[in-house]
Amino acid sequence: DYVKSFLKKKINEIKDDFNLIKERMNVNKITSPVLPIRQCLWQLILRCLQFKGNYWARHLPPAQTEDFCKSFDQEINSLIKEAIEIDPDNLTPFSQQRIRLPIVKQGIGVRELNSRRHSEFIGGFQQGVVPILNITTEEGITRKGRLHTPTMIEIFGESLFNSDQNNESSPWRHFLQNNPDSAFAKGLTEAWSEIKSESEAIDNDLNKTINANDILNNNVEKAGFSVKGKVIKGSVTHVLTENLEAKRHELLHHIMKSTTNALLSPTHREKLSFINCDMFSAQFLIALPTSTGILPNKVLLEMFPLHIGLPSPAMRPFVDEPHYIGHLQQQVDEFGDSVGRTQLAGGDFIRSHGEMQTLMNDIF
Repeated sequence: DYVKSFLKKKINEIKDDFNLIKERMNVNKITSPVLPIRQCLWQLILRCLQFKGNYWARHLPPAQTEDFCKSFDQEINSLIKEAIEIDPDNLTPFSQQRIRLPIVKQGIGVRELNSRRHSEFIGGFQQGVVPILNITTEEGITRKGRLHTPTMIEIFGESLFNSDQNNESSPWRHFLQNNPDSAFAKGLTEAWSEIKSESEAIDNDLNKTINANDILNNNVEKAGFSVKGKVIKGSVTHVLTENLEAKRHELLHHIMKSTTNALLSPTHREKLSFINCDMFSAQFLIALPTSTGILPNKVLLEMFPLHIGLPSPAMRPFVDEPHYIGHLQQQVDEFGDSVGRTQLAGGDFIRSHGEMQTLMNDIF
């Protein structure tokens, strides 16, 4: 009850902070076109605000943080809507899956804390326990733990994290067998069960067999360790998240080619935007509002829909009733394609594209 009430209080504090940010960065109050308010708010979300809930997801079992993480995700979505006028909750299932991916995997880099809480907890728990006990490295060097006491040995076992690469080990076996009713043992089991279940479900959708060398297919006694049960170098949370996101990304590519998946079946425009997305076209997502990277508010509102395959906001007033443009009287469409390629007096898309192409060839 204490943890539940504490997290409820904490999410209310976060909500108040986010409301203050929305008030201070309200584009309707700060009307100067020179100030890239939407870009500034987006960069705050991308680089800072989306991580405000990580601490509690990392240090508490998943069963205790589910409501907190769901509420936190809703608050982040409200900030996204304020920044780019797109509500993630109203996107198609395909786009919802896509935007939660990192930018390098054709997403927009804002992950859901509710899905990340499992890898956060395992990473936090594993990297919190490992430094406690003595560790013998492959070279036979013993690294002294911070709290290598009889009590800790009784809980976790004496040679839990020794790095003998010739033998497989199950680091959590002693802990899980001797403390099955502890909150952390249950949290470890639940978190790993969720990660492994999603991994297996994706492999099944991809028609892949179980890969014994995939750490996501480890049993719970090796959760967060290598397939041999050894300590992973670097951040465990990062390794688990990266592996799971790679599978999600591969699944989206598989869905693109499939005609049988009705649940996540993308529209033609979503397919085009996904196929043609690369790190060059995604630079606007990470561009800082400096002298060479400022994106005016109206420009940013056009770039996000284009990036994920949504209709152009600028075209909304012209699609309810037929409107035509150019010498050939092309009808204006909701994505603005006809506007982009129409021939107008004083210049047209083809000529402008040719000039830009020549410029880029000269640069590279």
